[in-house]
Amino acid sequence: MSDAKSIFLTNENLAFSLPLISVVSIYLYFKFIPTGIALSLIAGVALILYLRKQVKAQKDHKLTNLDENSIRELVGEEHAGDKLLSKAKRQQLKQQRKQVKARLAKDGIVADDDNDQGEDDEDDLGVFAKTTKAKKR
Repeated sequence: MSDAKSIFLTNENLAFSLPLISVVSIYLYFKFIPTGIALSLIAGVALILYLRKQVKAQKDHKLTNLDENSIRELVGEEHAGDKLLSKAKRQQLKQQRKQVKARLAKDGIVADDDNDQGEDDEDDLGVFAKTTKAKKR
C-alpha cells in the first residue's frame, strides 16, 4: 500500500493551494505579531536582501573592470605593492633610509641596523618565492 501514490498530494494541487497558504500565513503573521514589530522585521529583511544584491553587483563590476588593486584584493596579498616596486624605487628608498640613519647618528640617536638586514632578507625571499613558482609551472 506504501507504493500507491496519493491523489491529494500532487504538484498541481500544491500550485493551486499556494495563494491560499500565503494569504493565511500573512494574516497570521500580522495577527499574532504587533504591526510595528512586523513591519520592522519585514523592512529589515528587505534591507538585508537589498544590501546583499548591491554587494554582489559591486563584486561583479569589479571583476569586469579589473585593475591592479582589485587583483591584489582578490588574491589576498596585502603587501603586494612593495614587491611590485621597481629597482629604481628600491634604490631610492634605501638611499632615503641611509640619509635618515646618518641624521640619527649625527644627532646621537643610535640607528638599528637590523631593519636593513630584514628588508634584504625579504627581497631574497621574494626572489626565492618567484623561482619556486616558476618551477611549479
